[in-house]
Amino acid sequence: MNEGDDGAEFSDIPATIEVDSEPKVQPQLSGEPTVIHVNTGPQVAGGQIESTNATVTLVLGIVGMMAALGLASMCCFGPNLCLAIPALVLGNTDRAKMLANPNHPDKGMIQAANVLNWIGVILGVLGLLIYLVLILIFGAASLEGF
Repeated sequence: MNEGDDGAEFSDIPATIEVDSEPKVQPQLSGEPTVIHVNTGPQVAGGQIESTNATVTLVLGIVGMMAALGLASMCCFGPNLCLAIPALVLGNTDRAKMLANPNHPDKGMIQAANVLNWIGVILGVLGLLIYLVLILIFGAASLEGF
């Protein structure tokens, strides 16, 4: 037995000490590397977001609504329909792009424009129906006098 300077025996100390210096890592079940997604924004093919006509659609809807609710609507609902119907066509193409990419940044603007344009179309059709009824009523009243 070996004795040290202080009288301790060296036979109780193991010859080698193993140190576990590697961190504990869970084994992967497949051979693919781990992917960490840093960008949580819209992911589209090519890395670019598809452009829309959301601003044009919203502007046409606002101008059409002003035509429907303004003093000009007492004369004619035609300008409202002439603006709202093309805006609906543009809005529906944008809606298809929005459904393809649910995280599209223009999603709220497209939805607001479509709602505004449908309201404009409904007001325009109601206005035309009111004018048609008034023409029929006054036309029938004027024919009764003959």
